[in-house]
Amino acid sequence: MTQFTDYFSALSLLRSAFRDLEGVFDKLNPRQPLTRTRLVAVSSDLECISELCGKSFLECAIWSLHAAERQLEVEENAPVLSTQEMLELQDYQIRENNNGKPLAASEKVRRDELAARSQRFTEELLAAFKRDEDCGVDKELKKAEVILKANVRAFLFSCRSYQDAIYALFLISKGKQPGQHSSMAKGVEKSEFQGAIADLPNYKDWFTRIRDLRNLSKVGATCSVGLGISDVKVRYDDARNDRWVKVGGNDFSFSDLSQSIEMSARITKLVVGS
Repeated sequence: MTQFTDYFSALSLLRSAFRDLEGVFDKLNPRQPLTRTRLVAVSSDLECISELCGKSFLECAIWSLHAAERQLEVEENAPVLSTQEMLELQDYQIRENNNGKPLAASEKVRRDELAARSQRFTEELLAAFKRDEDCGVDKELKKAEVILKANVRAFLFSCRSYQDAIYALFLISKGKQPGQHSSMAKGVEKSEFQGAIADLPNYKDWFTRIRDLRNLSKVGATCSVGLGISDVKVRYDDARNDRWVKVGGNDFSFSDLSQSIEMSARITKLVVGS
């Protein structure tokens, strides 16, 4: 339940930050209305997609819990092997398949018992999911995954654009004119901005990760829903330049969404107050 609390707390903080942001609109140069228009647009987009993305994670979490409940139901009738039992079965199989030390009669009996239990569990689990599929559950799950994938992609683009707009506001607050290519990617490398966000030391690392995920999202993503709320995430693979390289850590989870919303809120409050 902590994940839900973190998400709604972050969303509340973002709305508070946007109210603070509205307070600076009248102070902007009326001869340059695009700055205000941009901030209004990107902040509105970010708030909306944050809600849509959160709802998608919650829906997929429900399906994830459903899958976990299905497994627990199956385990009542066909208990799954423990980790130790699985290792034991694998050891027997490796010895047989690699001409290792022959199995004793008692070991063969144990191997057959473990193999039968493992097969029964697998068959029962597949049958349970087949019943779900026949009822249309599988179709709804896949639809939820596709929607989650789309919403995460939209969130990453929106969140990234918002950071650029906030950096432009920071430049304005310092009496500077943001250029056409003013970007947070350059801002986080500048000492003046680093000093302004000293109270938000994790911002640069977070921004870099979100920027990289946004870039990866342009080339493709797979969405996985595991057994349990914490396993619901969108996973990105690096497929650029005709390469297919699986890179660990390119995941965006419900917790990442909450963190991104909170970071966007806190950077807004810092810049508005600077």
